[in-house]
Amino acid sequence: MSDMTRRFLVGGAEGWDTTPTQFIIRLRNYGKAASGQQQAGD
Repeated sequence: MSDMTRRFLVGGAEGWDTTPTQFIIRLRNYGKAASGQQQAGD
C-alpha cells in the first residue's frame, strides 16, 4: 500500500462523520491521482 493511499484511508476514516465534504474532496483527489499513476505506469 502506498503512503498516499494510507494517508487517504486514515484521513478519510477520521473525517468520515465530522467532515463528509472533505472526505468527498479527498476521494476525488485520490481518484485523479490514481488515474494519473495508471497513465504514468502505461
